[in-house]
Order: sequence, then structure tokens, then C-alpha cells
Amino acid sequence: MGKILILAFIISASLLGCDPESPELPGEKSEWALLQGIEFEQRSTPIVDPTIKIVEGHEVLGVRSRDGKTNIWILLKVTAAPYYKQMPERPNYDLPKELVARLIGDRKVSYTVERVLRSHES
Repeated sequence: MGKILILAFIISASLLGCDPESPELPGEKSEWALLQGIEFEQRSTPIVDPTIKIVEGHEVLGVRSRDGKTNIWILLKVTAAPYYKQMPERPNYDLPKELVARLIGDRKVSYTVERVLRSHES
């Protein structure tokens, strides 16, 4: 009986540790690392017009913040939670409606990214 309780506890603990929102997921870590890398590399070069760069096989959209002080990098096809990632996380931005429509039409964005980009249309 005691062995069954111990086994049940171990299984429960391991299942609870598999939270899909956990920041420990490998896919999420690599996506954040990708964004951190491009943000660091491009920090001193202001983005004039929205640009798409390929980083480690992933398309990343670069835009200038609304206040004009910061480059913002957005992963277009996110595969690990959270399903929208931008670096840095705080600054706000605007996107031309035509660009958003083209990204969606070309199927370059995942569902959640599409919803967020639409909310930034100008």
C-alpha cells in the first residue's frame, strides 16, 4: 500500500511539473533566446521601416516603437507558449494595415500573432 502511495505521489508531481505555461519549456527558451539575440545585435541600428529577418530559420518582424526610441522584434510563427513573443516586451508599436494583411495572406504568422498584429494596425 505504501509503495502505491509513493508511486502515485511521484506520478502526480511529475504531471504537475508539465504545465504548458511553464517558462522551463525548451521551445519557449529557444524562442526567447532567438529574440534576445537579434534585439542585442540590432539595438544600435534604428529600424526605419518594418523589416523581416530570418534568424535560425525563424522569421522575425522588426519595427520601431511608437515613441521612436526602441526597436521591437516579433516572432511571427511561435511554437511554444506564450504564443506571442516580442522583445523588448513593453514598448508599443503601430503597423500599416497593408503589412499585416500581407503577412496574414502569405501565411507568415501564427493565429495568436495575427490577432496581436491586427490590434496594432494603423
